This record gives sequence, C-alpha cells and structure tokens, in this order.
Amino acid sequence: MFKTTLAACAALVLAAAPAAAEPSARSLELARRYVKALHMENTVGTMMGNMAPMMLDRLAQRLNAQVHPELKTAYAEAVEETTRAMTPKMIDAMLPALAETFTEAELEAAVNYYESAAGQSLMAKMPAYMARATPAVMALTPELEADLEARLCKKIACETAPAR
Repeated sequence: MFKTTLAACAALVLAAAPAAAEPSARSLELARRYVKALHMENTVGTMMGNMAPMMLDRLAQRLNAQVHPELKTAYAEAVEETTRAMTPKMIDAMLPALAETFTEAELEAAVNYYESAAGQSLMAKMPAYMARATPAVMALTPELEADLEARLCKKIACETAPAR
C-alpha cells in the first residue's frame, strides 16, 4: 500500500515537473571532477565494508541464526567485489543528475574546495570517520526500526508484531 501511494505521488510530481535540460559538457566534467575529488569509489567501498559485517550480524539476530566465520568471510568478500564492480556504474549513472541539480558555479566551487589541500585532507580522514560513525549509527538500528514500525502502525492500523 505504502509503495503504491509513494509511486503514485512520484508519478504526479514527475508528470508536473518540467523536463530537465541536458547538462552541459562543462557541468558533466565538473561533476566528474567533483566525484573524483570526493574519492567516491573509495568512500562507497569503505562504507559498505564497514556496514557489511554489521548488516550480516543484524540479519542473523533477526533470524535467530548463527553466522559461521566462513559465511562472514564470504559475505565480506562478495560485498567488496560487488561494490568494486558496481560503484563505477553507479557513479556514471548519477553524474547527469549531479550536473543537472547544481549550477556550474556551484560545482566549480565544490570542485575547487575538494581539490584543495584542505578538501583532500578532509577526504583522507573520511574512512577513519566512517569506521567510527557507522557502528554508532548501526547501534541505533533496532530503535529506528521499532520507532518506524510504531509510527507506521499508527497510520495504517496494523497489528503490532511480537517483540524481538
């Protein structure tokens, strides 16, 4: 029901929105430089690498199952391989949206910062930050799920699922 309503709203918004102009070659080049300066491929890989073990552990908890070390290793390797294979494709797919959303001036300013020494220093520290932040966020997942379920059930009058 929720997905159907969301899809209908999205369709109405898209139908009412004017067609986006094709991004200029300059905007696309700036978008590519921006993504490169952000070390997007490494950032996505680090994020997925940090999240994968916690996602697998969380799934095991929900299923009340034991995860063998071999499965953890295989899962981590599969996530890394998939991320490495898919990230360039995802980046290429998002470049037009990036170039269409931001003006050339905005992209130029972002590129100038992230290609600077300060911007590169910030990006070099991002994996360490993500390694520290991800467990903190993942620890909130059970609370987030419970809150989401309670709010959704108030809206659609569902029966509350048994406590986990």
